[in-house]
Amino acid sequence: MEGPWTIFAAVAAAVGAVVVIYSTFIQPRLRRIDLKRPCIAWFEIARSSQRLVSYAEQDDREHGVYELTLPANAELEIEILYRSKTSFVASELYLGCGDQDYRDLDRKPEVKAICYPLIELGITRETPKTNPEVNAIDRHKFYHIRRQKNITANETYSLGCEIHTREPGRYEFQMFFVGDEVGSIQNKLFIQVQRRPFTKMRCIDHATCFINPSVK
Repeated sequence: MEGPWTIFAAVAAAVGAVVVIYSTFIQPRLRRIDLKRPCIAWFEIARSSQRLVSYAEQDDREHGVYELTLPANAELEIEILYRSKTSFVASELYLGCGDQDYRDLDRKPEVKAICYPLIELGITRETPKTNPEVNAIDRHKFYHIRRQKNITANETYSLGCEIHTREPGRYEFQMFFVGDEVGSIQNKLFIQVQRRPFTKMRCIDHATCFINPSVK
């Protein structure tokens, strides 16, 4: 007849086997799935006392939106915030409008420079000309930042872009993170380009709140 210690040892061995299987096979697989879409992102419209933007009517509150309305054939600075549900290391981040193909290269908005809106002293702007070892623009007009970044779970990060809009249209704005996996953002972002901007931008921070595009 088996004693209690024998039963305890069998249970402990079974639990240990489950832990080994989970940590060796299941947990890495779940992490790879998380890294496929690690971040949620949104466009941020700063409050008027923080800094002025040219494409929106500002007030005394910050507003997050999933879709921006911008004028055609203009050069503007926009801000993206993103937050990850898991910690990971990205060796490269790249972003741009539309798909990675050649169908609308002469129409879609193009990112020309990277900015850091929260920086007061230090490097606030980079381009492939000023920082060619880090910054690049590929043939699909996607902007690459080849710098390692430790992204912490539940921390919000800010990234600014100088963007050149061209022809009117509605373009998806995409972001990709290159690390152990190549991941993209969880939600969809869009840039609506109009010759005379009129479509209001729906705020995700405040109920029944819409931001008027600026016509200047």
